[in-house]
Amino acid sequence: MDKDRDDAVAATTAALTFVVDVAPDLDEVAEVRRRAIGEAEAVGYSTARLQDLAVVLSELLTNAVESGTSAPIGLELRVVPGRAHVVVTNAVDEADIPPRKDWGPETLLANRGRGLAIVEAMSQHVVVEKSDGEVVVRAVVPLVHMSQN
Repeated sequence: MDKDRDDAVAATTAALTFVVDVAPDLDEVAEVRRRAIGEAEAVGYSTARLQDLAVVLSELLTNAVESGTSAPIGLELRVVPGRAHVVVTNAVDEADIPPRKDWGPETLLANRGRGLAIVEAMSQHVVVEKSDGEVVVRAVVPLVHMSQN
């Protein structure tokens, strides 16, 4: 598909709402990510436009698995022309989320700690809400490559 045709398809693609409870298991994260991206492709979004969304879903769901309890993780994905709204909700014993200025690894060689920084870099907007026993992360992911703006 050429760029002009791809832009025309994106402008007229149907909206998608995908809501699912995810078992707190990394294999389940991969499966749900594939299903969500597959649903978006089925209503007309191109694979090229969904790459950032796939990464954001992986990072947020993996963070929820690694920091949450054994309760299911809530995923709500709403895709509309030009952007995807992602909401991940998970139960936690203790919500230890650093302030935005500290999103990222402690050192360049650290094995962990990049998830929220990656999500923020790939999103137009990210909000983390903490309450007793629950963390909700909301992200708006553009579905248009920067070169197409």
